[in-house]
Formats: sequence, C-alpha cells, structure tokens
Amino acid sequence: EKILCIESKEEGLPSVSREEIEFWRKIAGYYLCTTGEVYKAAYPRMTEGSSRLKIPLWEAPEDKIGLTEAQETAFDEIEHGFESGKPVLLDGVTGSGKTEIYLKLAMKELREGRNVLYLVPEIALSHQLEERIRRHIPSAAVYHSALTPAKRKLVAMQLREGGPYFVLGTRSALFLPHRNLGLIIVDEEHDSSYKQDTPAPRYNARESAIMLAGIHGAKVLLGSAT
Repeated sequence: EKILCIESKEEGLPSVSREEIEFWRKIAGYYLCTTGEVYKAAYPRMTEGSSRLKIPLWEAPEDKIGLTEAQETAFDEIEHGFESGKPVLLDGVTGSGKTEIYLKLAMKELREGRNVLYLVPEIALSHQLEERIRRHIPSAAVYHSALTPAKRKLVAMQLREGGPYFVLGTRSALFLPHRNLGLIIVDEEHDSSYKQDTPAPRYNARESAIMLAGIHGAKVLLGSAT
C-alpha cells in the first residue's frame, strides 16, 4: 500500500537510447547503487521551456596537425594497439605532445563518421584546452558542471540531433546521450578527480569510460604523465 498510483505522464521528455540504459545498469551493478540514482546523475534537473541558445552547425575538421617523428611513432603504435580491442595507455611527460596525438586520432574518427569523447579531470583543464581544440575542430562542444543548465541541455540536444560530434568534458560528460562513439580519450587517467565520492553513483570515470566504450564498440586511449 506504500506504492503510489501514477497521476500523470510527463510529455516532451527526451528519448533515452538502449545504450544509455545499458550503461546506467552497468554502473549501478558495478558501483552498488540503483539505476534511478545513475539516471539522476545523467539527467540533472534542467531549465524548463525552450532555450534561446542555438545548436552550433557541424563543421568538418581540417587535419593541419603536424607531428614530430616521435609523435608519429607513438601515433602508429597506438593505432596498432587499438587492434587488440583493449584500452591503450600513452605515457608521456607534460609538454611531450600528447594533445596533438589525441587530436590527430580524434579527427580521423570524425572524418570516418564516428564521434569522440575527450575527458579531463578538472574544469580548469577544459578551459585551457577549449581554444586549442576549436582551432582544429570549430564545432567541438564543452560539458561540465559549471555550465548553466541551459548550456548543458543544449549540448545534450546537439548530441541527439547534430552530425558527428567532439565533446570535451569532465567526468559528468560520460552520462550524455552518446551515440556511435568511436574513441574515448581519458587524459591524466591517474587523477583522483575522476572519482565521484558523493552522491551516488560513486564511480571512477576512467573505469566507467571503459564500460561505455564496450557498449559502443569504441576505442579507449588513456593518457598519463606519471
């Protein structure tokens, strides 16, 4: 008798894909929480009504990134490593040029019609990378908790309705309505900021990214300077 009757049905809610539900269930099972708690993390309360913001037009990236000989060698070894179907670790000290390799790999996926998620551990890092990435990928989207609800909603709409996409985000970007993911990059994969302590789901974004990639058949590149 404690279960209440449904009084009405909310109209106009965004459609949820089977891949999203599968990901939520994996997270819930692995991190010992309910699927509903994962859903609340994936779909935080958004602003009501329509937004005046517009979805940016998709622009195909131009590959003008020149790699050094050492970077080209790393690029080729990463491509070979992807053939195993397992995550690949790129170990390089700060300033060694990992970002150029990330972007080269990302643009290859985008040209082939697959989407890319690029995770960083902290919002400050996304600010530093945003301008640099948009010089090569003008329509790249940015997603993190410091954005207004309207802007977060716009990014989710862009993923549902737009063409191929590139998203730069913190751990919460894992719960966007992804489709046709070809590559997930987890930069500074060792960083403790990837761990969500509270509220549930209490997850590690690095491990969760590998789960998400498995659902979409995507490649995973982990980057670290330590």
